Amino acid sequence: MNTKPLLLGIVAMIPLCLSAAPIDRATITEAVNSVSIIDRATKKSSAAKPQSQFDAPNVLRTGPDSRAEMISADQTVTRVGQNTLFSFQQDSREINLDKGTILFQSPSGKGGGTIRTSAASAAVLGTTMIVCSTKNGGFKVLLLEGKGRVTGAGGTRTLTAGQLVYAMPGGTISAPFNFQLREQTGTSKLVRGFKRPLPSLGKIAAAVAAQEKEIASGKIQVTGLLASGSPDVAIQLSAVKETQLVSEQAAASGSSPFVAAVSSDAIIATPDLDPARLFGPGLNVNEFATPPVLFDAVDDKADASGPRAAVSPAVFLGNNITFDSAGVNLAPFAGRDLVQFFATSDLSLTKSLDFSDFPGQLFLSAGGTIRNTPGITVRASSDLLAVLAFGHGTAMTDMPRGEVDVEFEKDFALSQIDILNRTGGIAIGGGNISLTGVQVVAPKGIRISSSGSLTIDKAQGMSDVTLPMLFNNDGALPSGYTNIGSPSRIEITGSGDTTIRNASLRAPQTTIVANNLSLNLVRISDGTPANPDGNSGPMPNVATVRLNATNLLAISGVRFTANDMYMQARTISLADVNFRGGSRVWLESALGTLAPRPNTNSSVIPGRVNFVRNVRYAGSPIVSANDSVILQNGAPTGSGSLQGPGIVIRPRLR
Repeated sequence: MNTKPLLLGIVAMIPLCLSAAPIDRATITEAVNSVSIIDRATKKSSAAKPQSQFDAPNVLRTGPDSRAEMISADQTVTRVGQNTLFSFQQDSREINLDKGTILFQSPSGKGGGTIRTSAASAAVLGTTMIVCSTKNGGFKVLLLEGKGRVTGAGGTRTLTAGQLVYAMPGGTISAPFNFQLREQTGTSKLVRGFKRPLPSLGKIAAAVAAQEKEIASGKIQVTGLLASGSPDVAIQLSAVKETQLVSEQAAASGSSPFVAAVSSDAIIATPDLDPARLFGPGLNVNEFATPPVLFDAVDDKADASGPRAAVSPAVFLGNNITFDSAGVNLAPFAGRDLVQFFATSDLSLTKSLDFSDFPGQLFLSAGGTIRNTPGITVRASSDLLAVLAFGHGTAMTDMPRGEVDVEFEKDFALSQIDILNRTGGIAIGGGNISLTGVQVVAPKGIRISSSGSLTIDKAQGMSDVTLPMLFNNDGALPSGYTNIGSPSRIEITGSGDTTIRNASLRAPQTTIVANNLSLNLVRISDGTPANPDGNSGPMPNVATVRLNATNLLAISGVRFTANDMYMQARTISLADVNFRGGSRVWLESALGTLAPRPNTNSSVIPGRVNFVRNVRYAGSPIVSANDSVILQNGAPTGSGSLQGPGIVIRPRLR
């Protein structure tokens, strides 16, 4: 039987199809979350709104978890994925894709166009196609239904539904690869994430059914591989972002050690690791030609080196990996800069675990989810201890130095677990993340990154922290509540909504960024003693506490024991908050004014800074916008005015 290999999935990419007439103008029909249009002449940015026009040569930009749809005069549908920058060329059928993904659907498929990225260009023809930029400056083209062609310096490639090609730097076009349509289109927000159904959805469904029939009959072999940033290699499905590379041909044969490792479960029941599951230069015969590029999530801000390649990694592979040992011996890898445990499906921590001292980076990563038995502790002595759930995506094999747009996709929940790094930093990343009753401690910084919603709270069954417990005690909260601390910094980033409750955060610098950010029953400390005289001068470049929300910043029952606090959101709501005497506080909202009747339980007014109830400075309540503690009201952002202790309320810059 002649069996064709099949790659199971691809990063979030999008179809592209252009009509014969120029496409240099389109009407925006839907914009989800952060979508903006940048005027190329003035560089000014404005929010994209339904029924507004997007014209060449302006640039459309989407943020995390954001997307947009637009329709051209000839009914070509253009859908734009998250973290994307693209523009039309005037009076032509050219599209500049600086970054990200776009989906195009043409009603006829008879048009054509040219896609240009930083290092590649190719003519593209088709009905419903996906185009996704790759980190090396090229792009991928996936055909979701019908037939298509991609033409570049290396000639022309003809595609049928369920095939993809790479446009490489310089214009060379790779040979076609098969990919699984069902995996790519089933949950894609670009295919199914808009109010208006994609006109070709029925044709895509028919293409999916036809391909699944070929899979069932054995005409197409499902290899379990995911195409990476280069056509010469492939990575295991669900093992995105940072993973071992293996040649597509060797993996598809089904006989390589790599395939044997990633297709079977691994239980780590003793300190010594199974060498058959270890891959890396010089580890028996399990070697890979190109080491993965890894992002040091808590690297010192003074170090601008950005992402760095693991020169001598050791990677332990398995489908599901379960840690069932009290310790793991990392001494055999002392000369390496990375030890990575990579589960292509799920990773489970069943008992308290102590990794022996290892000076490099230690990654616990999963293509699926991450689980723990409540009440356990994970300890390490490494430059970085990372717990990451990547899900589907592209290997970071071609990421330029300095780029940090790591995207996590899989959801996970950790409850009643202590994660301690004795010597380095800690990174936790995933899709929607829930951390309840956790203790996270690391001397060189802590970063928690979520591509969706993020919840940090007490363990299940615990009552809420009381206000007296927050305001009258400075130590760690009792066991069962969340304590996150570092003598360096804490960075918490959620692309969606972030809720932090029943928690103590303590670090010289704490930064929290989200779409909507809610803090309730939280203590935030920078570890500094109170300064009754305050500090003179403009706002420092790095405030000790920075809270930034795109829309709403809601703070209730929060004790700040910090000297410099900077908060920015469209709307700010404060209740049961005490700012330490001698501190400097900057509050920036859309309108930059204090809402009337502070501390009277008045309704929150959008765009204002709202002191709903019991907002105090040095124990004294704020009674009006003319209160002596409010030093400036309505001064523009970036004002050079000197400031002593007190509160500044002013408009935000953006």
